[in-house]
Amino acid sequence: TGYLYKVDHLRWQRALYEKGWIAPRWPVAHGGTGWSPTRRYIYETELARADTPRIFSHGLRMVGPVIMAFGSEAQKEYFLPRILASRDWWCQGYSEPGAGSDLASLQCRAVVDGDDYIVDGTKTWTTRAQDADWIYCLVRTSTEGKRQEGISFLLIDMTSPGIEVRPLILLDQTAAPVQEVNQVFLDQVRVPRANLVGEENQGWTVAKYLLEFERGGPYA
Repeated sequence: TGYLYKVDHLRWQRALYEKGWIAPRWPVAHGGTGWSPTRRYIYETELARADTPRIFSHGLRMVGPVIMAFGSEAQKEYFLPRILASRDWWCQGYSEPGAGSDLASLQCRAVVDGDDYIVDGTKTWTTRAQDADWIYCLVRTSTEGKRQEGISFLLIDMTSPGIEVRPLILLDQTAAPVQEVNQVFLDQVRVPRANLVGEENQGWTVAKYLLEFERGGPYA
C-alpha cells in the first residue's frame, strides 16, 4: 500500500468500525469482537494477504488498553468510544533528547496549578505528531526518590496553547511524501488534572504496561 495519509487510514479504520471488526483484541464490553485467538489469527492473516492498510496503533492498540486498565470511569466513557470510532488520532510522548533508551531520565515537567498541570519540555521521535489530536505523555511530577517513581502519565490535547510540532527530516526523507517523525515542544501547556491516567508518580507502571502492546503482536 505504500505511504498512507491520515485520511486514508481513517477511511479504512472507519469501514472496519462500521463492520464491527476494528478492535478484535478489545473486550466486548468496550466494543471488541469477542473473537477467540484462532479467529483473530485468521482475521489478521487475511488482512495481510489482502495487503490492507495497517491499523494505526497508538489509539486502538496502545493507549486504549491503558485507559481500560488504569483510567477513570470518566476517561473510559469519553476516550474509548472515540478511539474505537477513529475520531481521535493519537501519538506517543515518551522519548526526549537525552532520554530515549534511558527513558527514566526524562525531564519534561508537570507542575500542579490548581485543577491543572503546567507542562514544560520536549518530546522527540514522535511518529505522525503532525496529524495527532491527542498525545499520551510521560511527564516528571516529582524529583524525589528513584527516577522511575516521579513519573506520571498524562493525556494532552494537541490543540492546547503552547504546543509546537517541528518535523525531523531523516536521511531517507525521499521515501515518504511527508515526514514520519517530529519533535514536540510544550511551553507552559495547561492540562487538566483529570487527564492523569492512574495515580500521580505511578506512570512508570502505566508506561511498562503500554509497552506490552507496542512491541511484537501482529506486526510480524
